[in-house]
Amino acid sequence: MKKVFISAFLLLSLLTLNGCKSNQPPVKETGEPYGVNLACADFGSSFPGEYNKDYTYPTDQDLEYWQKKGLKLIRLPFKWERLQLDLKGPLNQHDLNKMKELVRAAEKRDMVVILDLHNYCRRFMNNEHTLIGNNGLTIKDLASFWQAIAKEFSTFKNIYGYGLMNEPHDLAPDTKWFDMAQASINAIREVDTNTLIMVGGNDWTSGGLLISVSPEHLNDMMADFDRAGMDTKVSVIGKVASKGDKLIRLS
Repeated sequence: MKKVFISAFLLLSLLTLNGCKSNQPPVKETGEPYGVNLACADFGSSFPGEYNKDYTYPTDQDLEYWQKKGLKLIRLPFKWERLQLDLKGPLNQHDLNKMKELVRAAEKRDMVVILDLHNYCRRFMNNEHTLIGNNGLTIKDLASFWQAIAKEFSTFKNIYGYGLMNEPHDLAPDTKWFDMAQASINAIREVDTNTLIMVGGNDWTSGGLLISVSPEHLNDMMADFDRAGMDTKVSVIGKVASKGDKLIRLS
């Protein structure tokens, strides 16, 4: 299999600073944009929770601060339970509008945004964190949710990519992350054939358990993982770019 190694953009430049202040000088950027993870919409243990009490969304003031530091990429973690209050139901317009406000504010500043689903292959329902594949929560539910999100954001010009799932881990034996990712990709591509899709590996987004597209699509897919340098032998960069792309397991 053709191998392309991951860029420093994914390994080093996506700083997990959660919106905190920094005394570092502005970044001198070349190639892919440097960015920051603005965690706050994924905060809290109450779901859906109360806005501005249990969780919130980044503001234009946050964007201004990081823009002055030379960063142009925002990773926006968000929660399934807050964007879709009822499983199989419509999107929650309040939180959807907050996300769109952030994306529009970023666009005005010439910044791009990764929409990152921070659910670990789970959804809080029936007073517990339920694994996809258990208790009525299906792969189809995840794919349908991603299709609804992609439909809402497909016309934005500054969506850097869709992060399918942050840190999948400890999944049900008969429900594979591979199948979840493929179903979500297929669903997204029915409504958005252009936006980059970021796919991480199982076991807390491990590069060692990465799934990828077939070799002819390697330039059109982006890998997303957190454990680079620990157990990673092969890494891939690019984007899943067309409706017909199929995932394959690394061997």
